[in-house]
Amino acid sequence: HAHSRPSGTSLNALKRRRFSTVINEDLEDKLRKQAEDAMVPRPTSRQYFKLWLVNAIPFIGFGFADNLIMIVAGDAIDQSLGITLGLSTLAAAGLGNLLSDVVG
Repeated sequence: HAHSRPSGTSLNALKRRRFSTVINEDLEDKLRKQAEDAMVPRPTSRQYFKLWLVNAIPFIGFGFADNLIMIVAGDAIDQSLGITLGLSTLAAAGLGNLLSDVVG
């Protein structure tokens, strides 16, 4: 015949490809529907408070340690280098802050 027909192998490959596409689209639709059905509920005020508390405690501890280092270092610098080099108390406090920033 003058008409060209795909061979049996390529016809089967084409059918498999179409079947695979249909199956994948169906699966995607089902997964999308499941995701829409499984909406996550809004957190309660208690859950928000717990989240805040868990995240706030390390910052409070860091702030306390940072300021403690700054005050102790500033006082030590004021008592030693401040007297030796004639630094003002404010300059010694600034150097204490610098040391605290480097450590933290």
